Amino acid sequence: MIESVRQLYAMLSPSEKRGALKLLFLMGALALLEDTGVASILPFLAILSSPELIETNSALATLSALTGVTSADQLMLLTGTMVFFLVVFALVLQALVVWAQFRYAGNLMHSWSCRIVETYLRQPYEWFLARHSSELSATTINEVNQVIYHAVLPLLMIASNALVALAVFVFLLIIDPLLATTTVFVLAGAYWATYRFLRGRIVRAGDSWLESNQGRYHVLAEAFTGIKEVKVLHAEKSFAAQFESVSRRMCDAMIWSKVIGQVPSIAMQAIVFGGMLLVVLYVLATRGGFSAGLPIIGLYAFAGYKMMPALQRIYVHLAEMEFSSVALASLKGPLRFAKEPQRELQTSNVERAAGARVRLKKQLEFRDLVYRYPGSGLPTLKHMSFTIPAGSKVGIVGATGSGKTTTVDLILGLLRPSAGSILVDGREIDEAQLRSWQASIGYVPQTIFLADTSLAGNIAFGVPQEAIDQDRV
Repeated sequence: MIESVRQLYAMLSPSEKRGALKLLFLMGALALLEDTGVASILPFLAILSSPELIETNSALATLSALTGVTSADQLMLLTGTMVFFLVVFALVLQALVVWAQFRYAGNLMHSWSCRIVETYLRQPYEWFLARHSSELSATTINEVNQVIYHAVLPLLMIASNALVALAVFVFLLIIDPLLATTTVFVLAGAYWATYRFLRGRIVRAGDSWLESNQGRYHVLAEAFTGIKEVKVLHAEKSFAAQFESVSRRMCDAMIWSKVIGQVPSIAMQAIVFGGMLLVVLYVLATRGGFSAGLPIIGLYAFAGYKMMPALQRIYVHLAEMEFSSVALASLKGPLRFAKEPQRELQTSNVERAAGARVRLKKQLEFRDLVYRYPGSGLPTLKHMSFTIPAGSKVGIVGATGSGKTTTVDLILGLLRPSAGSILVDGREIDEAQLRSWQASIGYVPQTIFLADTSLAGNIAFGVPQEAIDQDRV
C-alpha cells in the first residue's frame, strides 16, 4: 500500500500534485462537516430522552439563550432541524467531492496516456524492434485505465473515507475514550487482519490479470495482422483456443479479486451486530439506565452509520490497489521517462519538405560499417564498404537474414551504425543532419502500410487532416 502510494506520487507532474493537494483539502472539509453532523445528534437525543436538561445542562442552556427558545419541544425541533440540514449539506458536499475525484482521475488518465504515447514515439527505431506492439497498446490504453480506476480512484476514496472515520473517531474519543478506542480498535483491527491475510492472494490475482490481459492483446494482434496467413494455414481454431485460454485466466483473476473484496464484509456484519449489543450493554451499565444512556447509544448508532461504510470502503479500495500494484509498476518506467527532458517531437517530413535538405549529388558511401542489433552477440553487418553513385539503380540481393533490410534501414537513418560511417558526397550523416537527409529520401517499403484514411491522407502521411495541402498532394 505504502509503496503503491510512493509510486503514484512519483508519477505525478507538479501540476497534478497541486491538484491532489486541493482535492485533499476538499476531502478534509467534508470530514469536518461529517463530524459536525455526528456531533449535532447528541443535543437532539439528550433533549429527547430528558427534556429537563434544557435547564440543567450548560450547553443546552446556552443554546436556548442564544436562540431565544425556552420550550423543550421547540428546542428539540430546532436541534432536529439543524441535524437534518447539516446532514443534507454534508451529502451535497460529498457529491461535490465525488465529482472532483472522478474529474481529477479522468484528467490524470488523459494526461498519462498522452505522456506515454509521446514517450514511446520519441524512442529510436531500434527500441521498437525489441517490443511487441500489442504490449505497447495494452500499456497505453488498458493498463492506464486499470491503474486509474483500480489504484488512483481507490486511493482517493481511501483518503476521503479515512478522514471521515478519523474525524468521527476523534469526536467519540472526546465523549468516551475507553469505549471509542475499544470499538474502533476491534473493527479496524478485524479489517486490517483480513486485509493482511488476503494481500498476497490479491497481488497474485493482479499479476495474473495483467499477464493474461497482455496475452489477449498479443493473440489478437497476431491473428488480425496475419489474417491472410491464418486463413491459408487454417489456423483459426488455434488462435481462438489461445484467446480462450488467456481470457479465462483474466476473468478468473478478476472474479477472485472481487470476491476477496466483498466477502469479508459479510463476516464483518456479525462483528458489528455483536459490537453494537456490547455498546448498548456497556452504556446501560455505566450511564445509569436507558434514559441517561440514550444519547450515547444514539450517537454511536449514528457514528456507526458513518464509520462502518467508510471502513468497508477502505478495505475494498485497499484490495483494489493491491490488485493493481503490478499494473502500476508497469507504468512506472514510461511515466518516469515522460517526466525527464526529451527532445521535442518532430513534424513529419512532408511538412518539412520545403526546408533544408541533404541532397545526394555524387555518391552514397558505406565505409567499414558494422551493425549489431541490441542484445545480439554477432554483428548483422561486418565491416561493410561500398559506394553507390548518384543517379544509379542498385539492387541488394542475398539470402534471408543476410542483412538486406538492415542495410536499407541504415540508409534511411532508422538504425545508426555500431561502427564505421555512412557518407553522402563525402560528408558523414550525423544526428544533426539526419532529419534533412530523411527529408530527401523517397521510400517504398517491402510490406506497404496503408493508414485507415483517404488516399490523400496516405500520401501526406503524418500531416493532420486539416493541414493537408491538396494542391501539393
